[in-house]
Amino acid sequence: MRLSLQFKSDIEENSVSVTISASRGEPFKGFLLEARLKANSSHIVNGRFTADENSLLINCNSSKKNSLTHGNVKDKKEFITKWIPPANFKGKVIFRGTVLKDFKTFWVNIDTSPLWVVGPSLQPERKPELSVDLYSDCEAKRKSCFGMPALCVKNKNCYVILTCVYKNGEVEFKMTGTLGLFDKYIAVGISEDVKMQGEDSITECMLVNRRVVVRQSWNINSTYKNEVLDNELGIYDQSGEYVDGVITCHWKQKVIATRKNTVQSIIGKKYHLLLVKGPASVEGVKRKHNERAVSDKPVNLMLISTVEGDKVPLFIKLHGSFMVTAWIGFVGLAMIIARHYKQVWQNNTLCTMNIWFAVHQFLMLLSLSLIIAAFVLIFLHVEGWSQVDPNPHPITGCVATGLALLQPIMALFLPKPDAKNRSIFNWLHWFVGNTSKILAVLTIFLAVSLEAANLPYAYYWILVGYITFYFLFQLLMHIHACIVDRKKGTEKGKQELNGEEQDSPKDAPGSNFRRFMLGIYIVIVAGLVAALVLLIWL
Repeated sequence: MRLSLQFKSDIEENSVSVTISASRGEPFKGFLLEARLKANSSHIVNGRFTADENSLLINCNSSKKNSLTHGNVKDKKEFITKWIPPANFKGKVIFRGTVLKDFKTFWVNIDTSPLWVVGPSLQPERKPELSVDLYSDCEAKRKSCFGMPALCVKNKNCYVILTCVYKNGEVEFKMTGTLGLFDKYIAVGISEDVKMQGEDSITECMLVNRRVVVRQSWNINSTYKNEVLDNELGIYDQSGEYVDGVITCHWKQKVIATRKNTVQSIIGKKYHLLLVKGPASVEGVKRKHNERAVSDKPVNLMLISTVEGDKVPLFIKLHGSFMVTAWIGFVGLAMIIARHYKQVWQNNTLCTMNIWFAVHQFLMLLSLSLIIAAFVLIFLHVEGWSQVDPNPHPITGCVATGLALLQPIMALFLPKPDAKNRSIFNWLHWFVGNTSKILAVLTIFLAVSLEAANLPYAYYWILVGYITFYFLFQLLMHIHACIVDRKKGTEKGKQELNGEEQDSPKDAPGSNFRRFMLGIYIVIVAGLVAALVLLIWL
Protein backbone atom coordinates (compact mmCIF):
# COMPACT_ATOMS: atom_id res chain seq x y z
CA MET A 1 0.00 0.00 0.00
CA ARG A 2 1.37 3.44 -0.83
CA LEU A 3 0.25 7.08 -0.91
CA SER A 4 0.94 8.55 -4.35
CA LEU A 5 1.03 12.26 -5.15
CA GLN A 6 -0.11 13.82 -8.38
CA PHE A 7 0.60 17.52 -8.78
CA LYS A 8 -1.42 19.63 -11.18
CA SER A 9 -0.88 23.36 -11.61
CA ASP A 10 -4.12 25.28 -11.43
CA ILE A 11 -3.65 29.01 -11.93
CA GLU A 12 -7.20 29.92 -10.96
CA GLU A 13 -7.44 27.87 -7.79
CA ASN A 14 -3.77 27.37 -6.82
CA SER A 15 -4.77 23.82 -5.97
CA VAL A 16 -2.89 20.53 -5.56
CA SER A 17 -4.38 17.22 -6.66
CA VAL A 18 -3.67 14.35 -4.22
CA THR A 19 -4.38 10.71 -5.00
CA ILE A 20 -4.51 7.80 -2.55
CA SER A 21 -4.09 4.49 -4.30
CA ALA A 22 -2.86 0.94 -3.62
CA SER A 23 0.33 -0.14 -5.37
CA ARG A 24 -1.26 -3.42 -6.52
CA GLY A 25 -4.81 -2.15 -6.90
CA GLU A 26 -5.83 -3.61 -3.57
CA PRO A 27 -8.93 -2.05 -1.98
CA PHE A 28 -8.81 -0.03 1.23
CA LYS A 29 -11.61 1.12 3.51
CA GLY A 30 -10.49 4.30 5.24
CA PHE A 31 -7.93 7.07 5.34
CA LEU A 32 -6.86 10.28 7.08
CA LEU A 33 -5.10 12.97 5.04
CA GLU A 34 -3.31 16.13 6.22
CA ALA A 35 -1.03 18.77 4.71
CA ARG A 36 2.06 19.48 6.83
CA LEU A 37 5.07 21.77 6.65
CA LYS A 38 8.19 20.12 5.27
CA ALA A 39 10.39 22.09 7.70
CA ASN A 40 8.22 21.09 10.69
CA SER A 41 6.12 18.02 10.01
CA SER A 42 4.27 18.38 13.33
CA HIS A 43 2.63 21.58 12.02
CA ILE A 44 -0.59 21.11 9.98
CA VAL A 45 -1.04 23.64 7.20
CA ASN A 46 -4.63 24.91 7.44
CA GLY A 47 -5.58 24.68 3.79
CA ARG A 48 -8.86 23.31 2.47
CA PHE A 49 -9.51 19.86 0.99
CA THR A 50 -12.46 19.27 -1.31
CA ALA A 51 -14.87 16.71 0.11
CA ASP A 52 -17.42 14.52 -1.67
CA GLU A 53 -19.88 11.76 -0.73
CA ASN A 54 -16.98 9.47 0.20
CA SER A 55 -15.10 11.90 2.46
CA LEU A 56 -15.52 14.23 5.44
CA LEU A 57 -13.70 17.35 6.60
CA ILE A 58 -12.60 17.14 10.24
CA ASN A 59 -10.82 19.35 12.79
CA CYS A 60 -7.25 18.66 13.88
CA ASN A 61 -4.96 20.57 16.26
CA SER A 62 -7.69 23.04 17.29
CA SER A 63 -8.23 24.21 13.69
CA LYS A 64 -11.45 23.78 11.77
CA LYS A 65 -11.83 21.44 8.79
CA ASN A 66 -8.12 21.25 7.96
CA SER A 67 -8.00 17.45 7.49
CA LEU A 68 -9.86 14.92 5.38
CA THR A 69 -11.08 11.42 6.27
CA HIS A 70 -13.32 8.76 4.75
CA GLY A 71 -17.08 9.17 4.79
CA ASN A 72 -17.83 5.44 4.73
CA VAL A 73 -16.01 2.09 5.05
CA LYS A 74 -16.79 0.80 1.59
CA ASP A 75 -13.90 -0.67 -0.40
CA LYS A 76 -12.00 1.93 -2.41
CA LYS A 77 -9.23 1.36 -4.95
CA GLU A 78 -8.47 5.03 -5.45
CA PHE A 79 -9.41 8.34 -3.91
CA ILE A 80 -8.63 11.74 -5.47
CA THR A 81 -9.04 15.11 -3.79
CA LYS A 82 -7.90 18.68 -4.28
CA TRP A 83 -6.17 20.77 -1.64
CA ILE A 84 -6.18 24.58 -1.74
CA PRO A 85 -3.48 26.22 0.41
CA PRO A 86 -4.35 29.14 2.67
CA ALA A 87 -4.23 32.65 1.24
CA ASN A 88 -0.77 34.22 0.89
CA PHE A 89 0.95 30.94 1.86
CA LYS A 90 4.38 30.11 0.42
CA GLY A 91 6.47 27.10 1.38
CA LYS A 92 7.19 23.41 1.03
CA VAL A 93 4.51 20.97 2.15
CA ILE A 94 4.13 17.22 2.39
CA PHE A 95 0.89 15.28 2.53
CA ARG A 96 0.75 12.75 5.35
CA GLY A 97 -1.75 9.95 5.27
CA THR A 98 -3.02 7.07 7.33
CA VAL A 99 -4.60 4.29 5.26
CA LEU A 100 -6.83 1.53 6.64
CA LYS A 101 -7.02 -1.74 4.65
CA ASP A 102 -9.24 -3.38 7.26
CA PHE A 103 -9.68 -3.07 11.00
CA LYS A 104 -6.53 -5.12 11.65
CA THR A 105 -4.28 -3.85 8.88
CA PHE A 106 -3.39 -0.18 8.47
CA TRP A 107 -0.43 2.09 7.67
CA VAL A 108 0.39 5.38 9.41
CA ASN A 109 2.58 8.41 8.60
CA ILE A 110 2.79 7.80 4.86
CA ASP A 111 4.43 10.96 3.47
CA THR A 112 4.55 12.26 -0.09
CA SER A 113 7.54 13.99 -1.60
CA PRO A 114 7.80 17.68 -0.64
CA LEU A 115 6.18 20.21 -2.94
CA TRP A 116 6.61 23.98 -3.20
CA VAL A 117 3.14 25.55 -2.88
CA VAL A 118 1.98 29.13 -3.37
CA GLY A 119 -1.43 30.06 -1.96
CA PRO A 120 -3.89 32.44 -3.58
CA SER A 121 -3.38 36.15 -2.98
CA LEU A 122 -5.80 37.55 -0.45
CA GLN A 123 -7.68 40.34 -2.16
CA PRO A 124 -9.97 42.70 -0.26
CA GLU A 125 -13.62 41.95 -0.92
CA ARG A 126 -15.03 44.42 -3.39
CA LYS A 127 -18.53 45.50 -2.57
CA PRO A 128 -20.68 45.58 -5.72
CA GLU A 129 -21.92 49.03 -6.67
CA LEU A 130 -24.40 50.27 -9.26
CA SER A 131 -23.03 52.22 -12.21
CA VAL A 132 -23.50 55.99 -12.06
CA ASP A 133 -24.81 55.79 -15.62
CA LEU A 134 -28.07 54.41 -14.23
CA TYR A 135 -28.93 57.83 -12.82
CA SER A 136 -28.53 59.79 -16.08
CA ASP A 137 -32.11 59.11 -17.26
CA CYS A 138 -33.36 60.18 -13.83
CA GLU A 139 -31.46 63.48 -13.90
CA ALA A 140 -32.58 64.21 -17.46
CA LYS A 141 -36.17 63.30 -16.53
CA ARG A 142 -36.37 60.79 -19.35
CA LYS A 143 -37.61 58.07 -16.99
CA SER A 144 -39.36 57.76 -13.64
CA CYS A 145 -37.02 56.53 -10.92
CA PHE A 146 -37.49 54.92 -7.52
CA GLY A 147 -34.58 53.68 -5.42
CA MET A 148 -33.72 52.03 -2.14
CA PRO A 149 -32.78 53.40 0.39
CA ALA A 150 -34.47 56.79 0.64
CA LEU A 151 -32.90 59.72 -1.24
CA CYS A 152 -30.48 57.35 -2.98
CA VAL A 153 -31.42 58.54 -6.49
CA LYS A 154 -30.48 62.09 -5.52
CA ASN A 155 -27.29 60.92 -3.81
CA LYS A 156 -26.48 58.28 -6.47
CA ASN A 157 -25.93 55.53 -3.90
CA CYS A 158 -28.84 53.13 -4.46
CA TYR A 159 -28.49 49.40 -3.91
CA VAL A 160 -31.76 48.78 -5.80
CA ILE A 161 -33.19 51.13 -8.41
CA LEU A 162 -36.29 50.88 -10.59
CA THR A 163 -36.74 52.98 -13.74
CA CYS A 164 -39.81 53.02 -15.96
CA VAL A 165 -41.23 55.00 -18.88
CA TYR A 166 -44.59 54.97 -20.65
CA LYS A 167 -44.48 54.50 -24.45
CA ASN A 168 -47.24 53.65 -26.91
CA GLY A 169 -49.65 51.98 -24.53
CA GLU A 170 -47.05 50.09 -22.48
CA VAL A 171 -44.64 50.73 -19.63
CA GLU A 172 -40.99 49.68 -19.97
CA PHE A 173 -39.37 48.66 -16.67
CA LYS A 174 -35.74 48.18 -15.72
CA MET A 175 -34.72 47.07 -12.22
CA THR A 176 -31.10 46.84 -11.07
CA GLY A 177 -29.70 45.92 -7.65
CA THR A 178 -26.68 44.63 -5.79
CA LEU A 179 -26.94 41.18 -4.22
CA GLY A 180 -25.24 40.60 -0.88
CA LEU A 181 -23.84 37.35 0.42
CA PHE A 182 -27.27 35.85 1.16
CA ASP A 183 -29.43 37.78 -1.33
CA LYS A 184 -30.88 36.01 -4.36
CA TYR A 185 -33.61 38.33 -5.62
CA ILE A 186 -34.87 41.87 -5.96
CA ALA A 187 -38.54 42.60 -6.62
CA VAL A 188 -41.02 45.42 -7.13
CA GLY A 189 -44.64 45.44 -6.07
CA ILE A 190 -47.45 47.62 -7.37
CA SER A 191 -50.14 48.16 -4.75
CA GLU A 192 -52.97 50.44 -3.75
CA ASP A 193 -51.65 50.46 -0.16
CA VAL A 194 -48.24 50.46 1.54
CA LYS A 195 -48.59 47.07 3.24
CA MET A 196 -48.83 44.85 0.14
CA GLN A 197 -51.60 42.84 1.78
CA GLY A 198 -54.19 43.25 -0.93
CA GLU A 199 -54.40 41.51 -4.28
CA ASP A 200 -51.12 42.94 -5.50
CA SER A 201 -48.77 41.94 -8.31
CA ILE A 202 -45.05 41.42 -7.75
CA THR A 203 -42.39 41.26 -10.45
CA GLU A 204 -39.35 39.32 -9.27
CA CYS A 205 -35.80 39.41 -10.56
CA MET A 206 -34.42 36.10 -9.27
CA LEU A 207 -30.97 34.50 -9.46
CA VAL A 208 -31.35 30.73 -9.84
CA ASN A 209 -28.17 28.70 -10.46
CA ARG A 210 -26.36 31.72 -11.89
CA ARG A 211 -29.28 32.28 -14.27
CA VAL A 212 -31.58 35.31 -13.99
CA VAL A 213 -35.31 34.60 -14.02
CA VAL A 214 -37.94 37.33 -14.42
CA ARG A 215 -41.33 36.22 -13.16
CA GLN A 216 -44.50 37.41 -11.51
CA SER A 217 -46.09 36.48 -8.21
CA TRP A 218 -49.30 37.44 -6.47
CA ASN A 219 -50.05 38.52 -2.92
CA ILE A 220 -53.22 36.85 -1.68
CA ASN A 221 -55.75 39.27 -0.20
CA SER A 222 -55.61 39.88 3.58
CA THR A 223 -52.78 37.39 4.09
CA TYR A 224 -49.00 37.31 4.03
CA LYS A 225 -48.99 34.49 1.45
CA ASN A 226 -47.41 34.90 -1.95
CA GLU A 227 -47.67 32.53 -4.90
CA VAL A 228 -45.70 32.44 -8.14
CA LEU A 229 -47.85 32.80 -11.27
CA ASP A 230 -47.43 30.08 -13.88
CA ASN A 231 -48.24 32.43 -16.75
CA GLU A 232 -46.98 36.00 -16.65
CA LEU A 233 -50.04 37.51 -18.36
CA GLY A 234 -49.15 41.04 -17.32
CA ILE A 235 -45.52 41.24 -18.48
CA TYR A 236 -43.60 40.29 -21.63
CA ASP A 237 -40.20 40.74 -23.33
CA GLN A 238 -38.45 39.71 -20.12
CA SER A 239 -34.67 39.53 -19.94
CA GLY A 240 -32.04 39.60 -17.22
CA GLU A 241 -28.34 39.38 -16.45
CA TYR A 242 -26.03 39.00 -13.45
CA VAL A 243 -22.51 40.47 -13.54
CA ASP A 244 -20.10 41.03 -10.62
CA GLY A 245 -22.74 40.98 -7.91
CA VAL A 246 -25.20 43.21 -9.80
CA ILE A 247 -28.49 41.80 -11.11
CA THR A 248 -30.50 43.57 -13.82
CA CYS A 249 -33.93 42.78 -15.27
CA HIS A 250 -35.97 44.28 -18.11
CA TRP A 251 -39.65 43.75 -18.91
CA LYS A 252 -42.67 45.47 -20.43
CA GLN A 253 -46.24 45.74 -19.16
CA LYS A 254 -49.49 46.83 -20.76
CA VAL A 255 -51.29 49.73 -19.09
CA ILE A 256 -54.26 47.43 -18.50
CA ALA A 257 -53.51 43.88 -17.34
CA THR A 258 -55.53 41.07 -15.80
CA ARG A 259 -53.99 38.85 -13.14
CA LYS A 260 -55.84 36.35 -10.97
CA ASN A 261 -59.17 37.72 -12.30
CA THR A 262 -58.16 41.19 -11.10
CA VAL A 263 -57.88 44.09 -13.52
CA GLN A 264 -54.97 46.45 -12.88
CA SER A 265 -55.18 49.68 -14.85
CA ILE A 266 -52.40 52.26 -14.89
CA ILE A 267 -54.54 54.77 -16.81
CA GLY A 268 -55.58 57.58 -14.50
CA LYS A 269 -54.76 55.60 -11.38
CA LYS A 270 -51.93 55.91 -8.85
CA TYR A 271 -50.15 53.08 -7.07
CA HIS A 272 -47.60 52.69 -4.31
CA LEU A 273 -44.31 51.08 -5.30
CA LEU A 274 -42.50 48.65 -3.03
CA LEU A 275 -38.89 47.57 -3.59
CA VAL A 276 -37.50 44.55 -1.71
CA LYS A 277 -34.51 42.25 -1.79
CA GLY A 278 -33.81 39.06 0.10
CA PRO A 279 -32.68 35.42 0.13
CA ALA A 280 -34.03 32.41 -1.71
CA SER A 281 -33.38 28.67 -1.89
CA VAL A 282 -31.23 27.13 -4.61
CA GLU A 283 -34.45 26.10 -6.38
CA GLY A 284 -35.64 29.71 -6.47
CA VAL A 285 -38.13 29.53 -3.60
CA LYS A 286 -38.33 33.09 -2.28
CA ARG A 287 -37.69 33.73 1.42
CA LYS A 288 -38.90 36.71 3.42
CA HIS A 289 -37.19 39.91 2.28
CA ASN A 290 -34.63 41.55 4.57
CA GLU A 291 -34.65 45.02 2.99
CA ARG A 292 -37.54 47.07 1.66
CA ALA A 293 -38.55 50.58 0.63
CA VAL A 294 -42.04 51.96 0.04
CA SER A 295 -42.83 55.04 -2.02
CA ASP A 296 -43.82 57.93 0.23
CA LYS A 297 -46.92 58.56 -1.90
CA PRO A 298 -48.83 56.83 -4.72
CA VAL A 299 -47.50 57.61 -8.21
CA ASN A 300 -48.84 57.74 -11.74
CA LEU A 301 -46.63 55.43 -13.82
CA MET A 302 -47.61 57.22 -17.02
CA LEU A 303 -45.89 60.42 -15.86
CA ILE A 304 -42.16 61.07 -15.43
CA SER A 305 -41.20 61.59 -11.77
CA THR A 306 -38.55 60.77 -9.20
CA VAL A 307 -40.19 58.85 -6.39
CA GLU A 308 -38.82 59.12 -2.87
CA GLY A 309 -39.12 56.34 -0.34
CA ASP A 310 -39.86 56.57 3.34
CA LYS A 311 -36.54 57.54 4.95
CA VAL A 312 -36.87 55.50 8.12
CA PRO A 313 -40.26 54.09 9.17
CA LEU A 314 -41.79 55.46 12.36
CA PHE A 315 -41.70 52.13 14.19
CA ILE A 316 -37.95 51.78 13.55
CA LYS A 317 -37.33 55.28 14.92
CA LEU A 318 -39.41 54.58 18.01
CA HIS A 319 -37.72 51.21 18.49
CA GLY A 320 -34.26 52.76 18.38
CA SER A 321 -35.20 55.71 20.59
CA PHE A 322 -36.76 53.50 23.27
CA MET A 323 -33.84 51.06 23.31
CA VAL A 324 -31.20 53.80 23.51
CA THR A 325 -33.05 55.65 26.26
CA ALA A 326 -33.59 52.45 28.24
CA TRP A 327 -30.18 50.77 27.95
CA ILE A 328 -27.82 53.75 27.62
CA GLY A 329 -29.78 56.08 29.89
CA PHE A 330 -31.87 54.40 32.58
CA VAL A 331 -30.27 50.93 32.93
CA GLY A 332 -26.75 52.32 33.24
CA LEU A 333 -27.87 54.84 35.87
CA ALA A 334 -29.78 52.19 37.82
CA MET A 335 -26.75 49.89 37.87
CA ILE A 336 -24.44 52.67 39.09
CA ILE A 337 -26.81 53.65 41.89
CA ALA A 338 -27.07 50.03 43.03
CA ARG A 339 -23.29 49.62 42.92
CA HIS A 340 -22.03 52.87 44.47
CA TYR A 341 -24.87 54.61 46.32
CA LYS A 342 -26.16 52.09 48.87
CA GLN A 343 -24.45 54.02 51.68
CA VAL A 344 -25.76 57.40 50.58
CA TRP A 345 -29.02 58.76 52.07
CA GLN A 346 -28.84 55.98 54.69
CA ASN A 347 -31.26 57.56 57.16
CA ASN A 348 -33.77 58.58 54.51
CA THR A 349 -36.48 56.45 52.96
CA LEU A 350 -38.87 56.72 50.07
CA CYS A 351 -42.16 54.86 50.46
CA THR A 352 -40.63 52.87 53.33
CA MET A 353 -37.72 51.77 51.10
CA ASN A 354 -34.13 52.90 51.06
CA ILE A 355 -33.76 55.72 48.56
CA TRP A 356 -31.12 53.92 46.46
CA PHE A 357 -33.34 50.84 46.16
CA ALA A 358 -36.47 52.84 45.33
CA VAL A 359 -34.65 54.77 42.59
CA HIS A 360 -33.00 51.60 41.26
CA GLN A 361 -36.32 49.75 41.14
CA PHE A 362 -38.14 52.66 39.47
CA LEU A 363 -35.47 53.08 36.78
CA MET A 364 -35.40 49.35 36.06
CA LEU A 365 -39.19 49.11 35.73
CA LEU A 366 -39.22 52.18 33.49
CA SER A 367 -36.44 50.67 31.38
CA LEU A 368 -38.24 47.35 31.13
CA SER A 369 -41.41 49.10 29.93
CA LEU A 370 -39.46 50.90 27.18
CA ILE A 371 -37.64 47.69 26.18
CA ILE A 372 -40.89 45.72 25.88
CA ALA A 373 -42.51 48.53 23.87
CA ALA A 374 -39.50 48.72 21.53
CA PHE A 375 -39.48 44.93 21.16
CA VAL A 376 -43.16 44.85 20.19
CA LEU A 377 -42.79 47.78 17.76
CA ILE A 378 -39.99 46.21 15.76
CA PHE A 379 -41.83 42.90 15.46
CA LEU A 380 -44.91 44.77 14.24
CA HIS A 381 -42.77 46.57 11.67
CA VAL A 382 -41.02 43.50 10.22
CA GLU A 383 -44.22 41.46 10.58
CA GLY A 384 -42.52 38.65 12.46
CA TRP A 385 -38.90 37.52 12.53
CA SER A 386 -36.38 39.00 10.12
CA GLN A 387 -32.70 38.00 10.05
CA VAL A 388 -30.42 40.53 8.36
CA ASP A 389 -27.49 38.23 7.62
CA PRO A 390 -24.68 38.45 8.35
CA ASN A 391 -25.57 41.09 10.98
CA PRO A 392 -26.56 39.38 14.28
CA HIS A 393 -28.46 42.46 15.53
CA PRO A 394 -31.85 40.64 15.85
CA ILE A 395 -30.29 37.71 17.71
CA THR A 396 -28.28 39.74 20.23
CA GLY A 397 -31.25 42.06 20.71
CA CYS A 398 -33.58 39.18 21.53
CA VAL A 399 -31.08 37.67 23.97
CA ALA A 400 -30.58 41.02 25.73
CA THR A 401 -34.34 41.53 25.97
CA GLY A 402 -34.82 38.01 27.32
CA LEU A 403 -32.21 38.58 30.03
CA ALA A 404 -33.87 41.90 30.92
CA LEU A 405 -37.20 40.09 31.39
CA LEU A 406 -35.45 37.45 33.50
CA GLN A 407 -34.26 40.00 36.08
CA PRO A 408 -37.67 40.89 37.62
CA ILE A 409 -38.64 37.22 37.58
CA MET A 410 -35.51 36.43 39.59
CA ALA A 411 -36.36 39.28 41.97
CA LEU A 412 -39.62 37.54 42.89
CA PHE A 413 -37.52 34.80 44.50
CA LEU A 414 -35.20 37.19 46.36
CA PRO A 415 -33.93 35.46 49.53
CA LYS A 416 -33.89 37.28 52.85
CA PRO A 417 -30.69 39.22 53.70
CA ASP A 418 -29.57 36.60 56.23
CA ALA A 419 -30.38 33.59 53.99
CA LYS A 420 -27.53 31.25 53.13
CA ASN A 421 -28.15 31.43 49.39
CA ARG A 422 -28.43 35.23 49.31
CA SER A 423 -24.84 35.55 48.01
CA ILE A 424 -25.63 33.16 45.15
CA PHE A 425 -28.63 35.26 44.17
CA ASN A 426 -26.54 38.44 44.30
CA TRP A 427 -23.94 36.98 41.96
CA LEU A 428 -26.60 35.70 39.52
CA HIS A 429 -28.37 39.06 39.61
CA TRP A 430 -25.07 40.82 38.91
CA PHE A 431 -24.11 38.42 36.09
CA VAL A 432 -27.46 38.54 34.27
CA GLY A 433 -27.67 42.31 34.61
CA ASN A 434 -24.18 42.99 33.28
CA THR A 435 -24.49 40.42 30.50
CA SER A 436 -27.73 41.97 29.27
CA LYS A 437 -26.20 45.45 29.44
CA ILE A 438 -23.12 44.42 27.40
CA LEU A 439 -25.25 42.61 24.81
CA ALA A 440 -27.61 45.57 24.53
CA VAL A 441 -24.80 48.05 23.89
CA LEU A 442 -23.30 45.63 21.33
CA THR A 443 -26.72 45.39 19.65
CA ILE A 444 -26.94 49.18 19.42
CA PHE A 445 -23.46 49.18 17.83
CA LEU A 446 -24.62 46.60 15.28
CA ALA A 447 -27.64 48.76 14.38
CA VAL A 448 -25.35 51.37 12.82
CA SER A 449 -24.50 49.04 9.92
CA LEU A 450 -28.17 48.25 9.21
CA GLU A 451 -29.24 49.94 6.00
CA ALA A 452 -32.84 50.16 7.23
CA ALA A 453 -31.74 52.28 10.21
CA ASN A 454 -29.98 54.84 7.98
CA LEU A 455 -27.74 56.00 10.84
CA PRO A 456 -24.73 58.29 10.29
CA TYR A 457 -21.22 57.13 11.11
CA ALA A 458 -21.09 59.69 13.93
CA TYR A 459 -23.29 57.28 15.87
CA TYR A 460 -20.27 55.02 16.35
CA TRP A 461 -18.20 57.75 17.95
CA ILE A 462 -20.95 58.82 20.33
CA LEU A 463 -21.31 55.20 21.46
CA VAL A 464 -17.54 54.93 21.87
CA GLY A 465 -17.63 58.13 23.92
CA TYR A 466 -20.35 56.71 26.15
CA ILE A 467 -18.50 53.43 26.75
CA THR A 468 -15.27 55.28 27.53
CA PHE A 469 -17.01 57.64 29.97
CA TYR A 470 -18.95 54.79 31.63
CA PHE A 471 -15.76 52.77 32.14
CA LEU A 472 -13.79 55.73 33.54
CA PHE A 473 -16.68 56.68 35.84
CA GLN A 474 -16.88 53.14 37.25
CA LEU A 475 -13.10 53.04 37.71
CA LEU A 476 -13.04 56.37 39.53
CA MET A 477 -15.89 55.37 41.83
CA HIS A 478 -14.17 52.07 42.70
CA ILE A 479 -10.91 53.89 43.50
CA HIS A 480 -12.80 56.38 45.65
CA ALA A 481 -14.57 53.55 47.48
CA CYS A 482 -11.25 51.84 48.24
CA ILE A 483 -9.78 55.08 49.64
CA VAL A 484 -12.86 55.77 51.78
CA ASP A 485 -12.98 52.19 53.10
CA ARG A 486 -9.31 52.32 54.09
CA LYS A 487 -9.77 55.70 55.80
CA LYS A 488 -12.93 54.53 57.54
CA GLY A 489 -11.13 51.39 58.79
CA THR A 490 -8.28 53.48 60.20
CA GLU A 491 -10.65 55.87 62.04
CA LYS A 492 -12.69 52.99 63.41
CA GLY A 493 -9.51 51.39 64.75
CA LYS A 494 -8.52 54.61 66.52
CA GLN A 495 -11.98 54.93 68.09
CA GLU A 496 -11.87 51.36 69.39
CA LEU A 497 -8.33 51.90 70.73
CA ASN A 498 -9.43 55.06 72.60
CA GLY A 499 -12.70 53.48 73.78
CA GLU A 500 -14.72 56.14 71.91
CA GLU A 501 -18.25 55.62 70.67
CA GLN A 502 -19.84 57.82 68.02
CA ASP A 503 -23.23 57.86 66.47
CA SER A 504 -23.40 56.67 62.89
CA PRO A 505 -23.29 59.57 60.47
CA LYS A 506 -26.36 60.29 58.41
CA ASP A 507 -24.38 59.47 55.31
CA ALA A 508 -21.32 57.29 54.86
CA PRO A 509 -17.99 59.09 54.37
CA GLY A 510 -17.47 60.38 50.85
CA SER A 511 -21.21 60.76 50.14
CA ASN A 512 -20.88 64.39 49.08
CA PHE A 513 -18.33 63.41 46.45
CA ARG A 514 -20.60 60.62 45.24
CA ARG A 515 -23.56 63.00 44.94
CA PHE A 516 -21.39 65.41 42.96
CA MET A 517 -20.22 62.66 40.61
CA LEU A 518 -23.78 61.42 40.19
CA GLY A 519 -24.81 64.87 38.99
CA ILE A 520 -21.96 64.91 36.47
CA TYR A 521 -22.89 61.42 35.26
CA ILE A 522 -26.56 62.33 34.75
CA VAL A 523 -25.73 65.50 32.81
CA ILE A 524 -23.18 63.87 30.49
CA VAL A 525 -25.17 60.68 29.81
CA ALA A 526 -28.37 62.68 29.26
CA GLY A 527 -26.51 64.70 26.62
CA LEU A 528 -25.19 61.57 24.93
CA VAL A 529 -28.63 59.92 24.92
CA ALA A 530 -30.19 63.09 23.51
CA ALA A 531 -27.57 63.17 20.74
CA LEU A 532 -28.16 59.51 19.86
CA VAL A 533 -31.94 59.89 19.76
CA LEU A 534 -31.62 63.09 17.71
CA LEU A 535 -29.53 61.28 15.08
CA ILE A 536 -32.22 58.59 14.86
CA TRP A 537 -34.86 61.17 13.97
CA LEU A 538 -32.82 63.37 11.64
